Amino acid sequence: MENNHLGSSDSSVSVVIALFNGAQFIKDTVESIGAQTVRPCCTVIVDDKSTDNGVSIAASACETHGLDYKVVRRPRNSGGPAAPINDGVRETSSRWVALLDQDDLLMPTRIEDSLRCLSVFSHARFLAGDYQSFSESGDIPGSNAAALSGISMLSGGGGGVFLDATRCLEIFLRHNYLQRSSSNHFFCRTLFEDVGGYDEESGLASDYHFFLRCMKEGVVWCPRTLFRKRVHPNNSWVNDISALKNTVAIQGDALSAAFGGRPSGWRGKIAADNAREFRWKGNFRLSARYAWESLLAGEANGALELAKIPLSFLRRFVFKN
Repeated sequence: MENNHLGSSDSSVSVVIALFNGAQFIKDTVESIGAQTVRPCCTVIVDDKSTDNGVSIAASACETHGLDYKVVRRPRNSGGPAAPINDGVRETSSRWVALLDQDDLLMPTRIEDSLRCLSVFSHARFLAGDYQSFSESGDIPGSNAAALSGISMLSGGGGGVFLDATRCLEIFLRHNYLQRSSSNHFFCRTLFEDVGGYDEESGLASDYHFFLRCMKEGVVWCPRTLFRKRVHPNNSWVNDISALKNTVAIQGDALSAAFGGRPSGWRGKIAADNAREFRWKGNFRLSARYAWESLLAGEANGALELAKIPLSFLRRFVFKN
């Protein structure tokens, strides 16, 4: 039933979902919370002025699965995920908060595995872990952290590992696959307060901005699969060209905010990673855009990414630019 008194204990966890016109997938998303081996004390659903019936579907699914939940309704649409996430986190009183995108799925042991890893590193306040992307056709091969980054320790199960700020930054700059999605954010509420929450001016890159500020004190990495990332044509960031155009610059600003300066070659490295990701998704138009930007920034991998784009498409792109 709907609960306005959120629990608080040393291992208490709340799940926060920012919801905007998510009726298509929200039932499956909430059901994945109901299937947890360790239940959250509350699920907070923040409606960002939706025009569909996603909220009623989500509430019904919470009732069906016996989940304590709270619905927060924003008076107007915020234009991005950061404001509803901030509203949701501020409604919690649990020690830990797990974010979940409205179209993603938690693995059944997501909360249990996270708490187990964090218990080994009592000083840590942020955890991320492995993931698996999927579409309506099933799991997408080679879409977990190790396959995308080439770093074997990021996948395969086993206990957690603590990554200090330097190691986090190195992996992020070289591969950009540490966090993958805000569904990979599992953090202590005190950390959220200390870093000032999610930056509401960062648009669709607010999750990267938050992650980079948090990883300044290190991150616990869980090599178990914690969530499944749904890939579909309506993923918010896939078709928003204006937002994608600014993502690399926003990531650079986040690096400056987190570490007091931008490491050499940051722009080219991040752009090359974005080019690789869109090529992997079959979006050659955006892959070419990022590869071109990476090449102009002097990143050798930009040329390698351009070389992997089908020649027939690349010819059209070059003529347009």
